[in-house]
Amino acid sequence: MTPPRGQPRRRVEANQVRALAVGAGLLLATALPAQEAELLRRIIANAETGYVALHQAVLDARTDWTAAVVVSHPDDIWSLPAAYLRFQSGWRVHVVLMTRGEGGQNSRGPELGDELGRLRTLEAEAAAARLGVTLWHAKLRDDGFCRSGADAIAVWGRDVAVRRLAELLRRIAPDVVLTPHQEEDNHGNDLAVLEILPEAVRLAGDAKATRVRGAPIAIPRLFRMPVPERPGDLQLPVDQIEFARGDTLRRLAYAALGEHRSQMPIEPIDVLMEPAFRLESMLPGEGARSLTEGLRTVYELLPETVDRAALRAALEAGLERSLSEPSVLVQRALEVRARLQAVPREPGTELDLRLRRRLEALERVVLHGSGVRAAVELPPDSVAVAGEPLAFTIQIHNGGLHRLEDVRVHGGEELPLEFSAARRDGGIQVAPRGGTAVHVRATPALQMEDGPLGPIPTERYRPPIAVELGFRLSGQEFRMPLWVPVSLRPPLDLQVTPRALLVVPGRGEVRFALQVRRNTARPLTTRLALRAPAGFVADLPGTVLLDEARLATVDVTLRVPEDLAPGVVPLQLSANDERLQVLLHKVDARVPAGLRVGLVRGVDDTAESVLRALGVDLVLLGAEDLMVGRLEGLATILVDSRALGRQEAARAAFARLLEFARQGGRLVVFYHKDVEFNAEAAGVRAAPFPLRLGKGRVTREDAPVRVLRAEHPLLT
Repeated sequence: MTPPRGQPRRRVEANQVRALAVGAGLLLATALPAQEAELLRRIIANAETGYVALHQAVLDARTDWTAAVVVSHPDDIWSLPAAYLRFQSGWRVHVVLMTRGEGGQNSRGPELGDELGRLRTLEAEAAAARLGVTLWHAKLRDDGFCRSGADAIAVWGRDVAVRRLAELLRRIAPDVVLTPHQEEDNHGNDLAVLEILPEAVRLAGDAKATRVRGAPIAIPRLFRMPVPERPGDLQLPVDQIEFARGDTLRRLAYAALGEHRSQMPIEPIDVLMEPAFRLESMLPGEGARSLTEGLRTVYELLPETVDRAALRAALEAGLERSLSEPSVLVQRALEVRARLQAVPREPGTELDLRLRRRLEALERVVLHGSGVRAAVELPPDSVAVAGEPLAFTIQIHNGGLHRLEDVRVHGGEELPLEFSAARRDGGIQVAPRGGTAVHVRATPALQMEDGPLGPIPTERYRPPIAVELGFRLSGQEFRMPLWVPVSLRPPLDLQVTPRALLVVPGRGEVRFALQVRRNTARPLTTRLALRAPAGFVADLPGTVLLDEARLATVDVTLRVPEDLAPGVVPLQLSANDERLQVLLHKVDARVPAGLRVGLVRGVDDTAESVLRALGVDLVLLGAEDLMVGRLEGLATILVDSRALGRQEAARAAFARLLEFARQGGRLVVFYHKDVEFNAEAAGVRAAPFPLRLGKGRVTREDAPVRVLRAEHPLLT
């Protein structure tokens, strides 16, 4: 379309473009913000409520033991030991993810690299919310599949990996560390975890390791999955029913694994998860023992002035007996909470740490037993813009017998906010069996180092906007964290279509569409500019006015120098202070005139975009085309990456595609996983002869290539 309001177009020479604003954010074309908000809603919805949450809180109050589960990727089976420890015994479970999985594949859409890592981070948070688990990130790079632990450690850097893991262990202060990885794993990242984990545990406990942040912590238990199974292994039975949730621990863990939708399909439960989770010690000279034998609890650390036996009885049997009477349970939890808060201790000590774990559980007992619920409501498709107020409502419900007093909303130093509601006696009140709505206006600040897609996970994922609801209940102070399901965006978003800009010999220009989206509520006059090497000339308007419309699409023609050599040229499009990096590829490719290619689409639009940019006459083959359409006019049919796993019609019609090849057409099948291609999994033989894909692959970019049969038809 032409620029809104009839803005004149102008030729922009590369050497005339103004300097870009210092500190302006660098954008990448992405659809992730919408997915981020959807995933945040899923994370919030996955948190347990009602009787199930109350039952878990009572179970958690009975113990202060903590486990750290260390894995290499977000979708590893950490959910299995987590489900057992959380739902059977009330352990706090912290999962350390060595990578965000950005080197993997995406079954859901076009996001790869950092975008995929961010998506998988949110999926992992959705899985963790199902299990009440805390996630930590070691922030190591995922370069994709590698064959050996040595290859993975070479990418991570051994010292960096060990130190980061040791620092996280010091922060978590676990009683037990375990990993579901085993020596027969075929992924180098998993093997690297097994290799560095004992070093990190030793370093976490080394008081002389001053370069490691945090207080030293002695970790008495370290386990891995044994191979093969041995009679003396520690067995955690996970195929037993958890009555509050009405399912087996194994199936609950498998359901959490299903949150990793970008990694679908996942293997069947009986392949991934055995009925018993087995562990063997990784500490020298120590055989398999009970998880809890010899572990300390808060009772051994309490001062002599505290009646330990009475406190144990109140925390354990007393709370459990009251589960059927919420009002009695709440009163007992309040009393025990007050007693624990009064225990003298030094901040940061083991006693302080274990007391805080019990106090946090008791707080949940009170809130869930009282039916205190708070939910954030805001219109769908809402977007938060840095520096601009965002309005949302917090609906508060109080199902208990105690009044909520002096209700406040806290945003922290980085999130100035204001809220209003009917006030009495110096604060908002919520009567027993009552509710109220608090209207909030928050003004988020964009941290430039986080990028435009929201905070990059550091050690913990932080949602773009989070607040705390504070109040007093029966004279005691409580805080309830709330996540706002919205993505944080700059005032303008830029996106280029097609995603791949290609120039071939004989073509001196490339056309693309620049999409400008206004996120701010204010009308904007957008100044457009291009930064490129000398010789590039772009035909684009100088300004675009976005007032009533929030979206404008500008057609851009970019003329390239005649002597441009094959390679990649980075370009920067800017709109006001926002920038978009675009890569232009000059490729030495020649397309025969009249070439018609049929495409069976896969998981993204990369192949389609590239073929169109090359000038190929492209025909997208849908289900009807594959089943009954005429294919004779096509020179080639391309089955895109993983299309057979995505499209049932492509599998059902594959015999027609093979016949097309037998009649002289060219059939090209791109990369597929074994579970998407092999006959026993896909239900179709996707080759003219028996062919079964394995899991072997080349993982080193510098691996030498030798042509063994240069005359083979596949190479000619």
